[in-house]
Amino acid sequence: MNNLYLVKDDSQLDAFRDFVVRNTEKLEGYQSFLKNELAVCDLPQAVIWSDFNAATQIIRESAVPAYTNNRRMVMTPDLAVWKELYLYQLMDYECSEQTQAIESHYHSLSENFLLQIVGHELAHWSDIF
Repeated sequence: MNNLYLVKDDSQLDAFRDFVVRNTEKLEGYQSFLKNELAVCDLPQAVIWSDFNAATQIIRESAVPAYTNNRRMVMTPDLAVWKELYLYQLMDYECSEQTQAIESHYHSLSENFLLQIVGHELAHWSDIF
C-alpha cells in the first residue's frame, strides 16, 4: 500500500508524513490482523493522506474526509478537522449535561481516534463483510 499525499504546503506534508511514520507499526500490525482474522486478501493500492478540502471537494464530493473504493483510501489525518466535524453535530442541540459530556469527549479525542477511522476504512476490504 503506497502512501500518497495531497497537501497544500510543506508544513501540512510534514505533519501528515509524521503521522504516518509515528503510526506505521500500528498500521502494519492492523493490516496483518485484517489478513489473518478477517479474510482481507487485497488492500487499497494507496492511501491518499489529504487535507479536508481535497478529501471532500477535489477527490470526491463527500461530507466526511475518510472513505475507500476499489483502488484507494482517502483519509484526513488532521485531528482538529475531526474534532470540528464532531462538535459541529452538537450545534442543533440545546446545551445540557449530556451534550456537555459529549462535547468534552470530542475535545479529548486523540490520535488513536484517527487510527480507529483508518481501521474502519481498511476493514471495508474484508471478504467477510
